[in-house]
Amino acid sequence: MLRVVDLNYTIYPRTRAIVTEVAADRDSGKAGWDVRLLVLAYMAGATETSLVGRWVSPIGLSGGDLFFSSDAHNLAFADLLSAFKSPEHFLRAGQKVGGRRDSIGDSSFVIQTLPRIPILFIYWVGDDELPSKISVLVDESAVSHLAIDGLWLAIRVSEKRLYAVADFQQ
Repeated sequence: MLRVVDLNYTIYPRTRAIVTEVAADRDSGKAGWDVRLLVLAYMAGATETSLVGRWVSPIGLSGGDLFFSSDAHNLAFADLLSAFKSPEHFLRAGQKVGGRRDSIGDSSFVIQTLPRIPILFIYWVGDDELPSKISVLVDESAVSHLAIDGLWLAIRVSEKRLYAVADFQQ
């Protein structure tokens, strides 16, 4: 059993299956390709390395500058920005998936995406000169457990869970 964001996944090595409890916002217990790949990458790569306690941008990690410069791997969070028009709604969604409130930016929370992979999501309210934006930070130890592409996948899986619990009636 492995918890990914707010859902428990059961891994069956013999049948090569990964299934989850059925959540209210999901229509079956089948894990998507992204979650299956993330679970396998994490199980194959996680180490005994403890959290460092220093938040860093994934872009600043070794190889992150090149990897995240690609349009396919950008961290713009356009879907989340369209789903959450205020920092309060963003925080509420984070708390729905088990996020722990933080004090950075206009609204922020830490999601324990995997046992050794906490991700800090930050909402910055825009003004006349800059648009609103969402950014993420990870514990510096994250690359001890996942390669940079696996870390991107962890961020995307967390983003999808936030979007899934968005209240579009804001």
